[in-house]
Amino acid sequence: MLLRPAISYGWEAAKAVTEAREQVAALIGADPREIVWTSGATESDNLAIKGIAHFYKEKGRHLITVKTEHKAVLDSMRHLESEGYEVTYLDVQEDGLINLD
Repeated sequence: MLLRPAISYGWEAAKAVTEAREQVAALIGADPREIVWTSGATESDNLAIKGIAHFYKEKGRHLITVKTEHKAVLDSMRHLESEGYEVTYLDVQEDGLINLD
């Protein structure tokens, strides 16, 4: 039988992730199953935008963003357009603010 002592590091890492998930959930009053780790901002943007759009699609399929948004957000919006969502891209003023008038 071949024993692999390094496997215990995987168990320790999994335990640390589970504990961190529970701590974050407790901190914000969430269920640990609602805490999702991602590899970074792009994956997080995609997950959040597409997830919310699909969850609420029966309430409406019109999304609004700004033309200066992060590329990951704009890419998600373009993808949702290909699924039939209507996306409005707002211009920003020279100071970066949106004119709400």
